[in-house]
Amino acid sequence: NYRINFGVNIPQIKEIASDLLQTGLTTTELVDLANALWSNENTRESRLIAPMILPIEAMTPELAPRWLREAQTTEIADHLCHSLLRKLPYADAANAVLADADASDLNRYAALRLILNRLILRKSEPAQAVEQARNEQARKCPLTNPIAAQIINEADFMANGI
Repeated sequence: NYRINFGVNIPQIKEIASDLLQTGLTTTELVDLANALWSNENTRESRLIAPMILPIEAMTPELAPRWLREAQTTEIADHLCHSLLRKLPYADAANAVLADADASDLNRYAALRLILNRLILRKSEPAQAVEQARNEQARKCPLTNPIAAQIINEADFMANGI
């Protein structure tokens, strides 16, 4: 439900982001640009490029849960987690969102996506990830159940090699 969707595919968006990173912009300029792009919630491509160009050190523990909550589609959530949040040394952003009783299903999906990304990178404790996934499965939400099942399957694979 974007007002503007240019229809640019993900490889092209990654190329644009890479080009932006090679322009010689300062960290401050990249942060300002990423924040401006993220603030443009009407354009799909703006929301996809923002986490690709935001310097990791600019994503604070306070900003991460906000961006997770503001991801308005699964595509945005997937790329936010994959391009940026999974690289951070903390997963508190996901925990904060899952602990919020008022979090939307999409917000919970985004948090679970972050947990899965970190689990795959072995930056998340499998037992805790499984517990969070099982708690989410108990909600029986059609949007979050598949990602919760994927977390459980990944943790089982890591534990058993199957």
